[in-house]
Amino acid sequence: MWVVWWFVKGLIVSQVVDSEVIIWYPPVNVSNSFLQKGTKVQLETKSELICAIQASQTAWCNLFQYEDGVCTFYDVMFGYVNARAQSSSQPPAQPTSSCRTKHEWIEPCSKPFSMDTNLGCIYLNTTSVAWTVARSYCMRFGADLYDASDAGNFNALQHYIFPLSSSDVWVGVIARKWLDGSNVTSAQWISWAPNDPPGVCARMRQQSPSLPLLDDIACSTTYSFLCHLNITGQ
Repeated sequence: MWVVWWFVKGLIVSQVVDSEVIIWYPPVNVSNSFLQKGTKVQLETKSELICAIQASQTAWCNLFQYEDGVCTFYDVMFGYVNARAQSSSQPPAQPTSSCRTKHEWIEPCSKPFSMDTNLGCIYLNTTSVAWTVARSYCMRFGADLYDASDAGNFNALQHYIFPLSSSDVWVGVIARKWLDGSNVTSAQWISWAPNDPPGVCARMRQQSPSLPLLDDIACSTTYSFLCHLNITGQ
């Protein structure tokens, strides 16, 4: 297998012949607690470049860290934040790791995202697409479909979706689980759900005058969707 690579202004650019080009952006500090939420694989390598090439050949790898001859792959999603905007004189609030990410450069919650007091950095796309297409679009920005597994976040999500009247919205639920792996609770389902095969997706379904709740349906169905971008790594 042939691999082409080059450096461009701090970026590591790699390409497996006849495959897509992958760009690894300059290192940014990511909290260890955030990294621990996903899968981690470590191996010994002789250089950061070799680490980057191997990360490029690992489809699920979204972040990698190279330190003291050890290359660590992570599958968690993290949008590339302009770390230079942070003051180096301020110590991090919690232990962090310096990682490269392969997702697009995006300033903290810049367009098309916007900051919502209760939901964080989000982007509501009103184009109706299938669930997998919606998730792929979010991931282009280092984001993902909104995960509201926490009860407080779910309540905030309900109040955000409610004013959208008749519009149902895809969120981060598939196979009756949130994207963080936690089960959807009975209180989050609409009264008759879940009633489709276990592997399907779920959207927030309007039921005015009551607040919207989750309803499962085939992932190929098309709806608007809500992306969430983690800009703190927490």
